[in-house]
Amino acid sequence: MIFNFFKNKNKEHAQQAFSMFAPPIKFAKEFGDWKNNSKTFGELFIEDKYLLGFFNVLISLVGKKVLNITGAQHSGFLIMECYKKIDGTFVLVEKIKKMTDMFESLMGEDNKDFKQAIDDASLVFHVLFFPNSQDTYSDNVIFKEAKKFVNSNEFKSEKNLQKKLLEGFPKSYLDDPPINAKIAYRIFQNTFLKRLNKTFKVDE
Repeated sequence: MIFNFFKNKNKEHAQQAFSMFAPPIKFAKEFGDWKNNSKTFGELFIEDKYLLGFFNVLISLVGKKVLNITGAQHSGFLIMECYKKIDGTFVLVEKIKKMTDMFESLMGEDNKDFKQAIDDASLVFHVLFFPNSQDTYSDNVIFKEAKKFVNSNEFKSEKNLQKKLLEGFPKSYLDDPPINAKIAYRIFQNTFLKRLNKTFKVDE
């Protein structure tokens, strides 16, 4: 009974942490030009160093600082549940181990794509969940573009996309997304989403 409680809690946490990624990943899986490849979606996903880094870091930050998940075991369960949402074949332990080994190996390397992914994921996270930290990024080119964009007429026409992206967040975000959520959405769009669509050949 206790095991089932923690198992259900892990799934609940994974749903919350994965909510930002769910719509674009679902779209890429359905409409991307990748299915002729012999590898699964998840296998291709983790081979892209940027996607692997961004996804793992953002999920980890949400788990630790928002969902208050502590301990390596529970953090591991969170990542595992999130990867199962990307690709059902990641229920296999060997696939999770391969992903973990690749991530840990990259942590010890000086890989440009991976380091950029970590920076971008951290930017999205802090702008979204800690709006008072925005001044820290005032000189960041990606942040400045996003801030300018959310004040444009073009952004207002993307209201439905905002709601779709913020699915799973508090209802107040959906009714009237705060400015920091809008900026975070634009950053996410220009970083992770752009790379996802390029990797899986999604027509934008």
